[in-house]
Amino acid sequence: MEYNRFCDDNYKNWLKTTESLIILRSHIRDFVENETDTHHRDLREKIRNVFKDDICNSKCDLKKTKEPCEKCTHWKDTILQHHTSKRQAVHWDNCTPHLWPSEKWEVAKVYMPRGHKNHRRFEEFDIAAILNLMSNCKHFKKFVAGQCITKVIEARNQLMHSPDFRLSTEDREKHWRNVLALAESLKRYVPELENLKDDVNKFNRILEKQLGRVLDKSGDKEKPDDVESMKELSKFLDKEQQALKEKIEFLAQRYEEDKEPGLKEELLGLKSFFDQNKDLLEKLKPQIDHLKQIEEKVEKHGQQISVLNNRVDQLERVTNDPIFAGDPLKFKNHLYEMARKYTWTEPVFSEILDASGYTGQVEINGQKFTGTQVCNSKKSAHQEVAKIALEEIQKQPQNFPREQPSIHPDTQSDSSTSSSFTSLSTGSVFYGSVTVTLNSEVMSKESFSEAPEATESAYKEVASLFHLETPLKGVFYKTLVLEYFDKYNFPVPIEELDKDQSEKIICKLKLIGNFKFEEKEGSAKKKQAMQQAAKVALHDLSGVLRCSKPEAEGNYIGLLKETLEARSLGSPSYDVVEIKRGSGGEPVAHVPVKASPQTSRKLQAASEGSATPIPIVSSAISLNAESRDPSPQPSLRKVARVEHPVPVKASPQTSRKLQTASEGSATSIPIVSSAISLNAESRDSSPQPSLRKVARVEHPEIEKLMNVFALKPPSVTVDSMKIEENFLCTVTIRLDKYSFENKATHSSKKEAVRKTYLILGCAIGIFEPDIDESKSTMLVKQHFSQKNSDHPLEDVGKESPFFCTLKDISCSCVYEGQGASVEKARQEAFQKALCKLAPLFGYKSVPKTSSAKESEDQLTAMVTKSGLDAPLCSVNDPLHKATIQLKFQDYTLENTGQASRKIARNQLSARILGLLGEKTDTLSARNCLDEWFKQKGLPQPVFEDKEETDDKKKNLGARAKFSVSLSCSHPDWEESMDKAVEKLVKELQHRFENLTD
Repeated sequence: MEYNRFCDDNYKNWLKTTESLIILRSHIRDFVENETDTHHRDLREKIRNVFKDDICNSKCDLKKTKEPCEKCTHWKDTILQHHTSKRQAVHWDNCTPHLWPSEKWEVAKVYMPRGHKNHRRFEEFDIAAILNLMSNCKHFKKFVAGQCITKVIEARNQLMHSPDFRLSTEDREKHWRNVLALAESLKRYVPELENLKDDVNKFNRILEKQLGRVLDKSGDKEKPDDVESMKELSKFLDKEQQALKEKIEFLAQRYEEDKEPGLKEELLGLKSFFDQNKDLLEKLKPQIDHLKQIEEKVEKHGQQISVLNNRVDQLERVTNDPIFAGDPLKFKNHLYEMARKYTWTEPVFSEILDASGYTGQVEINGQKFTGTQVCNSKKSAHQEVAKIALEEIQKQPQNFPREQPSIHPDTQSDSSTSSSFTSLSTGSVFYGSVTVTLNSEVMSKESFSEAPEATESAYKEVASLFHLETPLKGVFYKTLVLEYFDKYNFPVPIEELDKDQSEKIICKLKLIGNFKFEEKEGSAKKKQAMQQAAKVALHDLSGVLRCSKPEAEGNYIGLLKETLEARSLGSPSYDVVEIKRGSGGEPVAHVPVKASPQTSRKLQAASEGSATPIPIVSSAISLNAESRDPSPQPSLRKVARVEHPVPVKASPQTSRKLQTASEGSATSIPIVSSAISLNAESRDSSPQPSLRKVARVEHPEIEKLMNVFALKPPSVTVDSMKIEENFLCTVTIRLDKYSFENKATHSSKKEAVRKTYLILGCAIGIFEPDIDESKSTMLVKQHFSQKNSDHPLEDVGKESPFFCTLKDISCSCVYEGQGASVEKARQEAFQKALCKLAPLFGYKSVPKTSSAKESEDQLTAMVTKSGLDAPLCSVNDPLHKATIQLKFQDYTLENTGQASRKIARNQLSARILGLLGEKTDTLSARNCLDEWFKQKGLPQPVFEDKEETDDKKKNLGARAKFSVSLSCSHPDWEESMDKAVEKLVKELQHRFENLTD
């Protein structure tokens, strides 16, 4: 029976929804054509501000050329700036770069899904391509919300992925509502969409009419066909075929790429559908034949893959490498380490190739070894023969001097480190450093409605990658990371904010530049110093490079090089500093080679006669038990004084306090301006065991408080106390009768004015760039009215394209910065001013500087060039916050008189959490406590039940023993140090009250 498919309600739903999208596409055609053209003109205008002639003469092709020419590179970067989600794969293979200056659709295709390489006109793009263009291109954000478009894209995807051309009534109604919502939001810009509903309903009526024809014929009541009815039927069938063509072409493209699951199922559904509807075969024969050709091609390719897989399986059966299950690199690395340790020439690896794979060979110390297994790769073959060489050499004692220990791949002791300590008293001591060039990107895990939240989330990720602990209360992760980077002279992360499809903000941090890592203990040989520096780099960068932390023994130089090469990063560079010592162990000379400031200070201390130089740093760093450098023995941990604190870049107040301490204070506590808290694997080395000391509490109030609560060593000790400072800097620029000419061209006067007010409002801090553009003019004028200032005068051209100039702008622009030092606060304030004001003074952006002075000079040059007065800068007195770090070691807490053992443990857990500064519901406190210790990587508290009988009544209780480092500070900043300490005492008392039952 012909047309019996129209009896299927689900097929009708599929057809109705597909046609509604086709009609939607036809109605928005002129709008999309015009706005794509406008976007292309805007981009070209930006490019022409850089290049007078933006035409590419190199015929760049991104598939053939990894590095396009300068013009195409600038086009590429500019296009990418207008992509809404850089996390999403950008399909550069859609377009031909050298056509970007002349063809608007070549630019538009960057925002579309793959598969449009040969498309050049609107007619060639399906509704999915058009909707993705509107969703991914920021130019369209002012017309419609991204969520409206996303929902319609999801509807189209469901239609195209349906294997049997069927859709439920519920889904049809949902998709139709989403299409109407999109049309409603675009109606003010696309008047044609007023007719969308009527046109779709007309198609639906015709479809139901054809269903009536089918039913009439099935009942042998066939009606005579008039000419109009036949024409109507013909048009309807054409529309049906158009919908089916899109489905077939979509399936053919996906099948050829072979990158999605469910393709086989959809292909079988397609064949089954056409078997039941023979009338469509002839009409759609070209599309079906094309799909068959692709299917045959893919099947042939699949057979070839199957042959290759069988070959791989055969090779895997020939070679079994269970010895490489743990660390496939360590045997070769250990062989190199052995050669260097005993000053042999480095091993030379080669391989024998046969039909089944590779057999490794190696020559070392005059001996040649050959592997016993056939391996799949050269690397595995080298590892296998390296293992054999190691084992054989170990059996030959003549290879090793008597005093040298033998090396075995599984040995876990760090011989290079231990040997370095034994030779520090005489001869030369070498301090190594290594510089690694990074080009990495870290992104916030989630998207946020506010930029600060997204930025803080990204910095939290960086803190995790660099093994930094959770910051103290009131300290942001951004502060923590920037202080850490500043301490070690790392390049400041570059912040980039973007939006996802839901219009929420994502932050990226780019880690670009040279990162230098130093070993602190010193080594007896240059090679050992370099190895230890590489070990430090591998440890600190294990999170960034996504590699495992270095083992106790290994060829760290080789591991670092291989790790960087695997991530397409450059080779590291090494420096070594030498200190020469006399027979008594005193330093007699030092030879710095490109030493860092930290190393220079250490060498200076050594040259001035200190028996054991102690590194002096400018940050307060809290180390936990798993520090990279050797911890002192438990018996040597003593409470002692820090005799000579030396301020480095300290504030005036801090300098005075430290000076007083150095002139005779019995016990001085380092007062520093940073808020860094590192975890166990901190880079700073500990002093020698005999000098490992814990600062005594200086403030009587704290000492009394600890005595009241019986908190004494060894159960409770004070690790450190610090006073943080926070400076506030204000930079003011006065605009006096200033004229701002917005050189960007616009298609209408209204748009030109709105865009110009948007730039002005962002520059003077009235609103952020993500504001609704339609409100920018109103908000700026409202701001000037509130300040009793005259509104800027608008000057707009009379012909298209339109420019806008705002004249006689008079107002004050104020920018604030804060930081742990005057320098940091000043730099942040000047950087904010530069970033905000650059567009107002005709600059797209300005480079970041490394100091406040450079930023000030940069801003002054920008402002005075426009005939304005130089910026004014003022710095407020610093605010203070006191923080103390306490260590509880095997501390026991008890309770009694509880109704049940479970309640007793929960109540005790709530008290421990209160001591730690965590709030929780008492009923769930036990689980919260376990989770807290688990997140910190600390041993869980050990609980025991108690039971006492008093007057024939049972008293149930619990006992908990735990070890933890407790950091305590009051969240508020105070105007004086004394006030900060006073608030700290109150916070401590509140915490300690949890120790009493």
